[in-house]
Amino acid sequence: MIEKLRPGHPRILCTVADLERLQALIQTDATAARYWEDIFARAQEVIDEPMLTYNIIGPRLLHESRKCVDRVYTLALAYRLTGETRFADRAVKEMLAAADLPDWNPTHFLDTAEMTHGLAIGYDWLYDYLGDELRARIREA
Repeated sequence: MIEKLRPGHPRILCTVADLERLQALIQTDATAARYWEDIFARAQEVIDEPMLTYNIIGPRLLHESRKCVDRVYTLALAYRLTGETRFADRAVKEMLAAADLPDWNPTHFLDTAEMTHGLAIGYDWLYDYLGDELRARIREA
């Protein structure tokens, strides 16, 4: 399976070519531009939000896992489309905060699965930005 993976990153859900097409579409399509404005505004908001924490509510950590997914997608996309490292930096902080949690609540599979999802997207979309040490830390988590 590994041998059949498309080379380079990102490769989960989109490629560099897809992102280039999206950048062009934002310039020519009013609907795409409005969506991008919303995503960009959300990315700017996330930068100032408190980091995710190990906060189990009832039997679940799911609300924190979903924060991670939302934030990493938003920030990583903002970075990929603008090149502004403030977005990548905050996405990395989110991923490392998740990596540093004592666990991802394995008693509830969805908590763990969604946290894994968030880190997988960040790992792929920010692969070149992360460098070897951070990639290893995120893989280990």
